[in-house]
Amino acid sequence: MCLRLSAVNGERSQSKILFLDDEPTVRDVVARMLSLRGYRVSVAANGEEARFLQKPLEQGRARREDSHPARRGRRVGLRTLGGVTPPAIVVPGSSLARVRERLVRRAERVTKDVDARVVIFSGAAEAEPMRDIWQGPDVELVLEESAATTADNAAYTLPLLLERSVRDAIVVCAPAHLIRARWIFRRIYAAHGVAVAFRTARIVPTPGAIMWELAASTVAGRQVRERLDRA
Repeated sequence: MCLRLSAVNGERSQSKILFLDDEPTVRDVVARMLSLRGYRVSVAANGEEARFLQKPLEQGRARREDSHPARRGRRVGLRTLGGVTPPAIVVPGSSLARVRERLVRRAERVTKDVDARVVIFSGAAEAEPMRDIWQGPDVELVLEESAATTADNAAYTLPLLLERSVRDAIVVCAPAHLIRARWIFRRIYAAHGVAVAFRTARIVPTPGAIMWELAASTVAGRQVRERLDRA
């Protein structure tokens, strides 16, 4: 779980992020990645620690979001997750078979937890293999088989959600992929009124994966702008 607690004039150097995960390695890696991108990071190992760190700033954060229509809609929408209308589960693929399996197993648990009715597997070469190893509840399994990037994952799964009248989604991804996935999915989904939350599988990032994510972050903004322009 990753939550921006405060921001002043949109400047990263003045933004605080609270990252919650019970795996020490994941906390350290994500905190380092966020710090390198200019954020001030606090980490918590459990809900009690997170509430303690979050409470002093949450009220101010809510006031700031209430003044921004897009953010206000996102925050209200996330509160409906697990409510009357079950969210859909979206699983961006991975080229690594072991990572795909972890993502699918995590998606199975999340599907049970929120009583989801739709699971979307996204990736040109990954969607079908993920569908084939699904062992979760009997739900609608949808394949999106065109995406080649994270921006594609978000842009190509969005119509599948809208045509099913789904307004809440949970994206299941690898920990090293979380920062980029959150940044991209929130911008593309929010532009069409879809609220999104995130869950990660238990995968310890390799040094190569971390370096890949740092490099990929440099082109993420361009990819999002291109997808929004086409929408």
